Amino acid sequence: KLPFPGKRHTKGKAARYEAKSVAEVSRGRIADVLLDLKRTYYEIYRLDRQIEATRETAELFRQLLASTKTAYATGQTTADTPLKAQVELSTLLNEEIKLKQERLTHLAHLKALLNRAGHDDVALPEDLEFPRLEASLDDIAAGALELRPELTSLAAMEERDRSKLTAARQGLLPDLSLGAEYNQRTDRQDAWTG
Repeated sequence: KLPFPGKRHTKGKAARYEAKSVAEVSRGRIADVLLDLKRTYYEIYRLDRQIEATRETAELFRQLLASTKTAYATGQTTADTPLKAQVELSTLLNEEIKLKQERLTHLAHLKALLNRAGHDDVALPEDLEFPRLEASLDDIAAGALELRPELTSLAAMEERDRSKLTAARQGLLPDLSLGAEYNQRTDRQDAWTG
């Protein structure tokens, strides 16, 4: 039995588009993981800088608290001034604890993305250089539409579905059957039929 001419080609074309769609979905997932990795990395960097600024501010409030205690002891200020400085210092220390916890969460996420064990150390730079964006917003939008794997996958799936529709239409066409038969007859001459 031979399929009608073009049926196999159409089915193969649909399979190629299916494979292209799956490859693009895979490429999209890789891009998403890389984006998540970069976001987490920069978030840890931001938290490190914020913890550093909070520590410096807390040190300034410690100095302020010491001077307000001295001023209160000498009668130069009221009792609420050292108390306000102590409240602000406590608020900053609580903020530092919260930021450290948030950093630990992001660090655990980064280690999971890098497939590192929880006790493995991840080296982070002290300073980062942020890339300068030279392209215009329109160029970025056009590039995103052109290069986004999900859109390429959808286009491949559309072509696959068109090929499947063509294959379904071709399914209505009859297949060719070839055969040969040798007939032996007692009253007539032997014959081949096809």
